[in-house]
Amino acid sequence: MTGLGTRLRALGGAARRHWKRSLGAVVAIAVVAASAWWLAGWWRGSPKPLGQTVPVALPGANVPAGMRVGVVTSQTEEEGQGAHWSSSAQGAAVARWRLAKGGADVALVPVSDQGSDEGARRAVDELAAQRVSAIIAVTSGSHVDALLGAAREAGIPVVLPFETADGRSTDGAWFAGPSASDWKGLARDQGRALGCRSYKLVEGARVFDGAADAEDVAVSYTQPPAPMRHEEDIARLVADSALGAAQSGQSGEPGGQDTCVLVDSEPLFMARTVFQLRARGVLSPVFAGPQASSPVFLAELERLGVNPDSVRTIAPQSPAVSAATSTAVLGASASAFLEAAAQMRTDPGAAQSQGQSAPAPLDDAQAASPLVHDAFLAVVKAGAAAKSAEPADVRAALASVVLSAAEGAVAQDSESFGSSPYWSCAAVELTGLGPRLVWAAAEG
Repeated sequence: MTGLGTRLRALGGAARRHWKRSLGAVVAIAVVAASAWWLAGWWRGSPKPLGQTVPVALPGANVPAGMRVGVVTSQTEEEGQGAHWSSSAQGAAVARWRLAKGGADVALVPVSDQGSDEGARRAVDELAAQRVSAIIAVTSGSHVDALLGAAREAGIPVVLPFETADGRSTDGAWFAGPSASDWKGLARDQGRALGCRSYKLVEGARVFDGAADAEDVAVSYTQPPAPMRHEEDIARLVADSALGAAQSGQSGEPGGQDTCVLVDSEPLFMARTVFQLRARGVLSPVFAGPQASSPVFLAELERLGVNPDSVRTIAPQSPAVSAATSTAVLGASASAFLEAAAQMRTDPGAAQSQGQSAPAPLDDAQAASPLVHDAFLAVVKAGAAAKSAEPADVRAALASVVLSAAEGAVAQDSESFGSSPYWSCAAVELTGLGPRLVWAAAEG
């Protein structure tokens, strides 16, 4: 988490008026495009790793007998309570499958918390009764506080790949979500690099709570009443928000735009807002909130046929990009993760090997989250280090667990679960890769 501002300021844009400034980004995307032939194999379920290789099977030496890991998702229609992360939980199934291939028998115990406080407490009670060593909460929203409280009372450590520690106790909890200040820094620093003189926020007041926080840029708000999710409502919102002033040719620079747009909400709302902006010719850079890393955001943009130019967020780079562009161990690890996900899609015993109520074999290799995968591996590695499956022992060991780049799908050798977030925040920009949209590290 060090040097965040430096990294973000170095990031260039893919906005049309900034292509000449961002030659590095163009080169990076060109490399990605040149690697599309490799990815064609992955989309068909048969990836071919480049350069250095990492085996699909992960060694499970010293994993304690009878270790069980709970995976909580939120099967709910309640807005803002984490349902859009549900398919990301497949990352845990991929990790468990890889460990099984390496000889380690770790049970995956899935449960839904229904996206409610009461459901969260019931889910923890159920997992405690099944004697899980730790919980991976693949969800977000206000009900997470109830889940954390119940887990703390039960003495079970919790890893949250998509939630932030902002305002929460980190006692027995590990968070991967970027903080509000991290997100604010991304928008501000990249905006300055892109020449943004003002920000237009759409449902984003919880991140930028006043012009003073944005320092030397002006901030205006468009805060729609909830719920605001239908295409026609969003179209009206965009049309009424004076965002048209951000179209090319409205600033002093020929073809330039000096207004950046920030959208911080649920994935469907953000995707449809981006679509409406682009449909109206607004080419301004768009900074999407952290929940843009949900598969739902990418799937909706793909459905709508949105041009991915100049859409950014803060998230890990997509494993597909790492696998296609790097011959180092990080690329090899990403390739192994994708290959495992692809093999699971055709493994008739995958669901049975995970347990009766586990997720079915993958329908979409892209949905499996590398953050959830790495969280599962970290919990298992903590159990191995502690030589115990007891929650208290796993909790103590988690603080010093370090996933090597050869183990995790996105982990770096220097990243430890002793800090939060447990992966280094980075700016990524949307780009097309083969038939899909993916997140690539923004280059300057």
